[in-house]
Amino acid sequence: MNSRTVPKLVETWFGNNADNPTRTEVKRVLAGVHSMLNNVDYVYPGDQCSANSYAYVFPQSPWNKKGGKYLFYLCDYYMKVGDGEKIETLIHEGAHHQVMVAQDSKWKGKTMYGRTLCTSVAQKCAAGDKAACLLALRNADTFCYFVNDAALASQGKTNPLDPAVAPQAPSSGGGVGGSFR
Repeated sequence: MNSRTVPKLVETWFGNNADNPTRTEVKRVLAGVHSMLNNVDYVYPGDQCSANSYAYVFPQSPWNKKGGKYLFYLCDYYMKVGDGEKIETLIHEGAHHQVMVAQDSKWKGKTMYGRTLCTSVAQKCAAGDKAACLLALRNADTFCYFVNDAALASQGKTNPLDPAVAPQAPSSGGGVGGSFR
């Protein structure tokens, strides 16, 4: 982010590449997730997993930590996907924790899961929709896709799941009390 080598990806996922609030907020959330991932206890299997859930967390105290470590509950589905989706899941769930406070935002009644809906909301932001800009900056899936695509871009690659290449159906999640991906 500091080297400004991924401005197109910032625009793709967040709708613009403005210093404030976009880049400032993206850097804040990513720094928090990076710091937090060094202090996680992974619980497998989580007792609230469903067949199509990757993982879940409880973002708020007292359920978010045990022994000073953040808790991530991993599900069977997480164990079946590739490394890219695993990394996306950890970023997504990490972004929910209390310090970062990203959500599973809603756009027109739909939870913002999946690349297609996240980029659609970013496009609305780029067209001047301030509500879309705010939702993109608060949505956990938006952050996980941005990180994965930025990592690939640093290797000169693009993501084959990019909506411009091959649109996919939104992933499913949901749950009571916690954040599920």
